[in-house]
Formats: sequence, C-alpha cells, structure tokens
Amino acid sequence: MRAWMIAGLALCLAACNRPGEQSPAFAIAHGAGPVERIECRQGECYWTQRQSVTVLTRSDDAILLKVAERGGNSVHGPDAAPPDAWAPGIDVAWQAETVYFRCSRTRPAMLWKSDGAFLLDALDLHGLPGAQVASAHEYMAACHSLAPGKWDGKALQQLGYAKAAANQAHYPTLEAGLKALAE
Repeated sequence: MRAWMIAGLALCLAACNRPGEQSPAFAIAHGAGPVERIECRQGECYWTQRQSVTVLTRSDDAILLKVAERGGNSVHGPDAAPPDAWAPGIDVAWQAETVYFRCSRTRPAMLWKSDGAFLLDALDLHGLPGAQVASAHEYMAACHSLAPGKWDGKALQQLGYAKAAANQAHYPTLEAGLKALAE
C-alpha cells in the first residue's frame, strides 16, 4: 500500500513539474491496483480492483479517465463485522466493469452503468449524500491514488477542492453519459 501511495505522489509531482502543462496536478492511478474495500453496509461489502486506466481527454481544468476494473460484493450477514481489508479468503462475486471519471477540482464526477442505464454522479466531496459515498471513494482512488479511508475534509482542502452541488443523473446510453461527463 505504501509503495502505491509513493508512486501516486511521484506521478503528481511529475504532473506539477511539466513545463507548459496547464492541467491540474492529479495523481492519476495507472495499471493494475490493489483490491480496495469501497464501502460496507447492510451485511455486504463492495470491492474493486483497477485493471487499467486510459486518459481520454485533458483540459485546463479537468482530466477525463476510462477505468477498466473488476468489482463485486461479498456477503457477511447483517450481524457480522465486515472485514477491515481485503484478504484472499473473502468470497467476492467479481465482474468486469468500466467506469469513467472527470478529475476536476471544481466539477468532480463519476459515470457508471447500473441496471441498464448510465448514472452520472456529480460529486460534492465535502458533503456527500449516502448514495454517492462509493463513487467518491472510487474517484479519489482513480484521480488522486488515495484509498478509501485515506482522505478527509483536510485532504480535500489541501488538494484545492471547492464545495459543489451534488447531483445524480440517469442517461440511457454510454454516449449520452460521456457527453454529459465531458461538459
């Protein structure tokens, strides 16, 4: 875990020091990553493991990412204590997923597929509604290489995040969702 965070910091520093680069400095995660516990509630935990990251576009204030990952749930029962971290014995129903992120200090967002539609979570990282906690954890891992539980309000201030309006919108196609994400 420590090597992963150091690699993320090195990427951030490299981005900050590129001459002529006007994009915000993000510690974009690349390549395969560790299995991360995104959140647990009601006797289940949701896990992800990044497989690859592709930068789709880069502008002065945002970077659009496509992340291939595997994600899945483990069931522990409503009275069982959830695991603190990943261990090989945890039974997860893995499936391949593709998610998209707009890494932006003013308009952070995640686009993902759910029940045949595409959901765009516009994130207010300072005041998350419960339905967006998992999206925020995945966003911070993809855009800043910060694992769930490794960031808080103080980290958000240090990273330069402003408060934003949280919103969740549904789109019938990936193309419609990507268009909204890029706006």
